[in-house]
Amino acid sequence: MKNKMYNFLDRSIYQKVRVLLFLYNSRNNCSITEISEYVNISEKTVIKFLEELSKDFVEINIGAEIEYKNNKSVQLNTKDNFSIKKMERFYLVQSLTYKACDEIFYNTFDNIGTFAEKNYTSYATMYRRINKIKPLLDQFNLKYSTQDMSSFHGTETQFRYFYFLFYWNSCWGEVWPFTFVTREQMLEILSKENKTITEPMLYWLAITITRAKLGYIIENDVSYKSFTKHNYLYQSFF
Repeated sequence: MKNKMYNFLDRSIYQKVRVLLFLYNSRNNCSITEISEYVNISEKTVIKFLEELSKDFVEINIGAEIEYKNNKSVQLNTKDNFSIKKMERFYLVQSLTYKACDEIFYNTFDNIGTFAEKNYTSYATMYRRINKIKPLLDQFNLKYSTQDMSSFHGTETQFRYFYFLFYWNSCWGEVWPFTFVTREQMLEILSKENKTITEPMLYWLAITITRAKLGYIIENDVSYKSFTKHNYLYQSFF
């Protein structure tokens, strides 16, 4: 799902990310023409994106700068703290599609109209953005529905699997995207088990805990019900 996270980006932001990736992977001088042909945009747009990238580097203090060799050639210079993942996350979390999916996870997304108004965009624009990720939702047997409170409908298992990949492939363990339980809380309780807990496992557990706190459980799963009823670690979060 990693590359499919680009589906959550607006078209112009996705093009800017492709410019960045081309510069990063080239490691050497790149001509404006080469970038233009690779991303399939005009040279004027390439220059605009380069200017925006320079401002973004400063805003998030990521240790990168674009060096202009001449009027037609540029090079990306990076320091040790530069991270492509951090740049991609910077753009993802600003995406309205990403924000909408985040609200759906926490069950706070009312409907497209309300969300669009709150974020100063049109209903039609937001509807198109949600439609763009429908093929991705189909792969998880999830459907977007506007019945009652808008949400993704399918089995709770698939819902959680989708959101594990959604958060992991946008955060990569570099930030903690969950608000119902802190990373420190989980580590403190899980430390009693004397087992190695990986970061992806912490993400999965956080998703499970969050959904359970919201009242969503795994349907008709005897082992799940038995675990939640008798396991003291589960009870510690409630």
